[in-house]
Amino acid sequence: MDKIKIFITALLLAITGSPAQVYLPSDGLKQGDTLLIKIDSPISEGKITGEFNFKKIYFSQATEKSKAAFLGIDAKEKTGKHILILNYPWGKTIKKEISIAKTEFSTTELLVTKALQKKGYAPEKIIKNIQSKEGPLLAKILNIYTPEAYFNKAFINPLKDIKIIGAFGIVKKTGSSTIQHLGIDLEAKIGTKVFASNDGKVSFSEELPDYGKTIIIDHGFGIYSLYLHLDK
Repeated sequence: MDKIKIFITALLLAITGSPAQVYLPSDGLKQGDTLLIKIDSPISEGKITGEFNFKKIYFSQATEKSKAAFLGIDAKEKTGKHILILNYPWGKTIKKEISIAKTEFSTTELLVTKALQKKGYAPEKIIKNIQSKEGPLLAKILNIYTPEAYFNKAFINPLKDIKIIGAFGIVKKTGSSTIQHLGIDLEAKIGTKVFASNDGKVSFSEELPDYGKTIIIDHGFGIYSLYLHLDK
């Protein structure tokens, strides 16, 4: 969060006469980024609702006098101008235009090791399974919003030593089929301990055909962390 540049985008007066400021992280907002919306307001009661690109925004009480919401920008989100709408409990609505820039993700061939080929894995089969089965299953879980935070400290890395061998957003291609890698692959030996990135509740723990042993942790505020390809 320390890398997010914040600026004031709107200033209005509440019915009490006290100012309510809206802050948005929008400097260079691109596909695959995270949008933070923070509202500092003397009004601790009353529901603030929002919408961005026809998607609902859920605000949670961050402190006694502030509300916050996180919104992930899809790696395939349409570039250009989008409308942010904020609705205040006293009937005031404000709209803000936000531009999303294109992220240049690299493309690589989807390769399958000989060991996996012997187990029946093939590039086309992997893509089909992820697009038709595993992807929708995980999306259903991740679309559940928890309005409270289960954490009160900073997030940590899942491994002591971080070596990225599969970048976020890379497009993997085989023949005419493509799939986008929406995680980060980290190198680790079998038996290496994997740490939960923060406190939360386990919302999913199963073995999937392509993602392998998978755990999803709900940290609250719409924030999840996923751990795939686990040994046990």
